[in-house]
Amino acid sequence: MRQSSLILGLLAVFLIGVPVSAQQMASPIQSMKLLTADVGWASNGQTLFWTTDGGKHWKDITPKLAHKWQAVSSVSFLDTSTGWALLNCADRHSEKMDDTCFEVAATTDAGANWSVVHPKVVDPDPESGFSGRTYLGFADQTHGWMVLQINKSVGLSSGVMLRTEDGGKTWIRLPAPPIADHFYFVTAKDGWLAG
Repeated sequence: MRQSSLILGLLAVFLIGVPVSAQQMASPIQSMKLLTADVGWASNGQTLFWTTDGGKHWKDITPKLAHKWQAVSSVSFLDTSTGWALLNCADRHSEKMDDTCFEVAATTDAGANWSVVHPKVVDPDPESGFSGRTYLGFADQTHGWMVLQINKSVGLSSGVMLRTEDGGKTWIRLPAPPIADHFYFVTAKDGWLAG
């Protein structure tokens, strides 16, 4: 077990150049994107990393929330400074409250500073709850969307879709998407949903 953790850690260092702690070794990189040849981000679900030298060095730019637990669920950067992170959160007081605890953090300085909003999320299926799989994307600095997947059987994919028209300060719920999976918008009105 220890040897496999060491191998995973060394593989993570080799692949993305991140010196990782023993705790981070257990969490492989889940998503990443280069914005230019030198600037990009990577996330292992707990930590959001940033590089400005093509992956030689990485720093932790994870937004810090006032909750007992948080996870980096989805990340979207438009350019080398403007981005958003969707975080799952929990305070361990109530399972129902923890299930709908999501925060959206926005930055305009590559993660040096974050502003955080708590969108109102209502779980349409409290029996199942949310799965923890989310998708976040922005077409420009004001228009963005998020999909929160509901915990259903393998054959079903349903969820909640929200939209912002003010850069993530406020979010409104849209009609249920036909599938709760990856999406891509090229303008405020034109987009695709895949799954």
